[in-house]
Amino acid sequence: MEDCKTLKEYSIFVSKVRKCIKEAKERNKEMNDIIDMNDITQKEVVSSAISRAIDECISEDILKDFLLENKEEVIEMGVLGYSAERHLQVIQEESYEDGVKAGYDKGYGDEYIASKNKN
Repeated sequence: MEDCKTLKEYSIFVSKVRKCIKEAKERNKEMNDIIDMNDITQKEVVSSAISRAIDECISEDILKDFLLENKEEVIEMGVLGYSAERHLQVIQEESYEDGVKAGYDKGYGDEYIASKNKN
């Protein structure tokens, strides 16, 4: 990354986006005292966090020209990307739960699972 300024700056931008999303979700959770936000609220939180990360990058001269020219598209793509990532996470969690239930339905209870975890 030291050899490619754009790649280094993109890495910094992605890091800032992740940090801003995490902070925004924590603030939102504290304010609303809820565990699972609905999709609309989550999209708003993510959009606002991405916008904040973009503003930070612009003020720090990180991908400044690109972000000034493409801010709305970057926010939109970030929200879509985040939604897709979260969607895949939900599918994975549901699949795991289905697998555990199927195991119990076949008679693989806690004792069986405990014995497998020992090995």
